[in-house]
Amino acid sequence: MKTFCSYSLVNKQQTLFLVGKTGSGKSASGNTILGHSVFREDASAESVTKTCERRERLEGDRNIVVIDSPGIFDTDKTQVQLKEDIEQCVKLSVPGPHAFLLVINLKSRFTKEEKDTVKWIQDNFGSAAATYTIVLFTHADLLRGKSVEDYVAESKQLQTLIHQCGGRYHSLINGQSSDRKQVTELLDKIDEMVQINGGDHYTNSMYYKAQRELEEEEVRAWWEEEERKRQAERERCTNEYERERQKDREKRERDEKFRFRCKLLSLTQTTRNPRNRHQQKIIYFDSS
Repeated sequence: MKTFCSYSLVNKQQTLFLVGKTGSGKSASGNTILGHSVFREDASAESVTKTCERRERLEGDRNIVVIDSPGIFDTDKTQVQLKEDIEQCVKLSVPGPHAFLLVINLKSRFTKEEKDTVKWIQDNFGSAAATYTIVLFTHADLLRGKSVEDYVAESKQLQTLIHQCGGRYHSLINGQSSDRKQVTELLDKIDEMVQINGGDHYTNSMYYKAQRELEEEEVRAWWEEEERKRQAERERCTNEYERERQKDREKRERDEKFRFRCKLLSLTQTTRNPRNRHQQKIIYFDSS
C-alpha cells in the first residue's frame, strides 16, 4: 500500500501504451484520451501510424502520457522491423507504462488476429504484461442501442479475451473529445489496476527479460526445427535404403526364377528330343 501511496501522491503521471491491429482506432483513442487531435488518424486498410509516437497532456495535477504504436499485425513490416518499433515505443514510455490499452474495434469482425493479440503482447512483453492490460473497445456507438456489456455477454471469444486481461475492459466513443467522463472513468480503472499491481508500472527490465526469453524460445524453436529436418532426412535416407534393398531382393528373386525356368526348359527339351530317344534305343540294342 505504501508504494501505491507514493504513486498517488507523488507520481501523478499515467503512461498509457496503445496496442492493437491496424484500423482498430488506436490513434483516435489517443486523441480522445488527450482531449485534442495530436495523433494522425484516417480510415485506411494500411497502418497510418508508421512509427511510435509520444504525446502528453497535463490535466489538473495528473500528467497523461500516451504512446501510439504501429499495427501489431502490420503486413508491410517484417518481424525484425516490428520488433525495432516495439523497442522504440518502450524507450518512449520510460520509466514504463502503467497500462497497455489493447484496442479492439467493435464494428469489425472478430478475427484470429484479435484472438492472438493477448498472446502477442505476452510473447513480446512477457507474461506479466497481462496484469497491466485493459481491453479498450472503440465504436461502441455502432452497437445499435445495445450496451457493451450485453455485446460482450453474447460473445464467448470476447469474454475469453477479457478474461486473459484480468476481466478489465472499457469502451470509448471517439470523436467526442469534449466528453471527459468516459476518459475519467478509464483513468480511474487504470488507477485501480495500478493499485492491484502494488503501485508499480511495467518496467524496461521486464521488457528486456521478456525479449531474452523470446530470443531463447526462438533459438529453441530453431534447434527443434533443425532436428526435425535432420530426423526427416534420416528417415528419408533409411526409407530410400530399404527401398533399394527391396529392389535388390526382388531382382535376385526374379533372376533365380528366370534361371530355374531356363534350367527346367533345358531339361524338358532334352527329354523330348527324338534324336536322343533313338540314341537311347541303339544303346539298348547293343547292350542286348
